Amino acid sequence: MDTIIKNISIEKIIYKGLGLARSSNGKKILIKGNVLPKSVVDLRITKSKKDFLTAEVIKIHDYDKTWVSSSTPPCGHYLNPLSEKEIGPAYGCGGCKRQVIPYDKQLLLKQQILDDSFRKIAHKISDTDIFPIMQSPQELHYRNKIEYSFGSFDSSQSQCGFHAPWRYDQIIDISHCSLILDDTNEVISLIKKILLEEYSLSCYNTNTHQWLLRHLIVRRGENTNQIMVNIVYSDKYLSSQDDIQRQKALESLSNKPELRAKVATCLITQNNSLSENISNSNNVTMLWGEWYIFEKMTFWQSEGNKWIQATFRISPFSFFQTNTSWAEVLFSEAAKHVTQQQDTILDLYCWTWSIGISLLKQGKGNFLIWIEIIQQAIDDAWENAQINWLQDKVHFVSGKAEKLFRHDEVVRLHLAKITTIIVDPPRDWLHPKVIRFLNQIKKEYNFTLLYISCNPTTLARDIDLLLDGWYSCQTIQPVDMFPQTYHIETIAVLK
Repeated sequence: MDTIIKNISIEKIIYKGLGLARSSNGKKILIKGNVLPKSVVDLRITKSKKDFLTAEVIKIHDYDKTWVSSSTPPCGHYLNPLSEKEIGPAYGCGGCKRQVIPYDKQLLLKQQILDDSFRKIAHKISDTDIFPIMQSPQELHYRNKIEYSFGSFDSSQSQCGFHAPWRYDQIIDISHCSLILDDTNEVISLIKKILLEEYSLSCYNTNTHQWLLRHLIVRRGENTNQIMVNIVYSDKYLSSQDDIQRQKALESLSNKPELRAKVATCLITQNNSLSENISNSNNVTMLWGEWYIFEKMTFWQSEGNKWIQATFRISPFSFFQTNTSWAEVLFSEAAKHVTQQQDTILDLYCWTWSIGISLLKQGKGNFLIWIEIIQQAIDDAWENAQINWLQDKVHFVSGKAEKLFRHDEVVRLHLAKITTIIVDPPRDWLHPKVIRFLNQIKKEYNFTLLYISCNPTTLARDIDLLLDGWYSCQTIQPVDMFPQTYHIETIAVLK
């Protein structure tokens, strides 16, 4: 039988949008879902751990009206906690957590979460400038990439959308997402109509690992209007009849003039593995277009007193910042802290190659060393260096940052010239060996460390460890790249 706790007060909202409450015996309760600050709720306990409980909201009795917008949430799929419907996964996609909260209050909530994250090390950063979060110029329609899953909410109807909240075996069908542009929504609707309605292709079952369609990934160049579509499928247990239907559906996609007019690149990717992750190791077939699309960013080059443009080639498996216009602001903010134009920049995680390229294009640094273990990221970085005429200013070191960057001959030769090190780890944290090496070389060399993170809690933990070395933290600048969600991007500057 479910354990229900009634009339419990939410103390505050913490990272990942979780609500924090306490049971009658003082035990922490972490609450999932669209939790409102300062609300009184009924909870269903979902897990009981030694140090905490996890729960979900089943009813809201009271809430602070100042935290709630009077307008209707812009997305019909939003899981509104104040809806008269029963709160549960069947009534919303769960992607956006904040649409019922006015944007100025969303920023305040994120600032509070950031401040809470650094409270434990406040004594170490008492002289640090912690700036207010920079708000996004777009509250909606800012995403340049979206990834839907195929599946079903029940066995009778195929869906294409997001996983239901707290469920990985059920899909909420999304007819229109308010975080992407209308033309992207139109492309998705047309593809869904062909695959699911006209040809009734089967959807992959995550329990049995059978059937065909797995994911629909759509990327868009915000400043080029180029769209890339990637349809991910599995054919490991496909019947001959299903295979015939698949071929007919793909021919129909290729012959749709309205689709080809809007989509620059369309490809299909075979993924017969149990893993949901796809990479260039999968079998990829082009239906039309090139292997890539392009995106452009514009920056102010203070040294040349002019606007400059960087061009980025994005392949199906490239990492690229999801909010293009706000990535321009993020990279410009990072460039303010790179003062030596003739010296070397070391980027420990080449997967975010766009950061290093943007700095060079802004006239920051004269040579860039990239470290990366994933060959696809290296290939993407090299192509983009050439597109931007920077091939003579970059060097690649293949391997894990925690193992190689101190021992590579080119890195050793340039260590004395390195004035800036960039870390934007693909995981939410820096490897302990990287922290140890950074602290070691800081005793010998003078450089600025730019730490870019999407997780303020692990950022605070890593800064704590770095401050045990020879660093001082000068600046912490949060940037809101993802309105309506709990995500917080932060630049920390250590010297």
